[in-house]
Amino acid sequence: MILYKVIIKRVFLLAFLVFFVGCDSTPKDNKICPVCKMEVKTKKFSAKIGRTNFDDIGCMILWAKKQNIDFNKVDAKVYASDTNRYISAKDAFFTFNEHTPMRYGFNAYEHKLTNSIDFDTVRLRMLRGETMVNPKIRKKILGY
Repeated sequence: MILYKVIIKRVFLLAFLVFFVGCDSTPKDNKICPVCKMEVKTKKFSAKIGRTNFDDIGCMILWAKKQNIDFNKVDAKVYASDTNRYISAKDAFFTFNEHTPMRYGFNAYEHKLTNSIDFDTVRLRMLRGETMVNPKIRKKILGY
């Protein structure tokens, strides 16, 4: 009977510790994309405005449109794949045929590439639906 009480106390103590140690109340940057609700697991293809993180550059553009955010008045950043750091979206060069988290196809680079486009063109194409998600656009870009 005494052994039974000791085991029960230890089980309750262990459950109590697991529950409260597992709770972390420290504030963190939002690592969930507010558009697609996917976790931002990697910096590649990511973007951010302030502390709001996006898993795909296209998500940032869609979110900004919905929030009536003027890109001329905010410091929007994109992760440059060639220099592995965040840079201003306005200064970036973009490819439009890559395999990105949301399949839009846009990837940022700090240095100009052949056939790359600027941020305003990416924004315009996103808002028109001219992305790799669109089968007609995908066929045109990939040439099949």
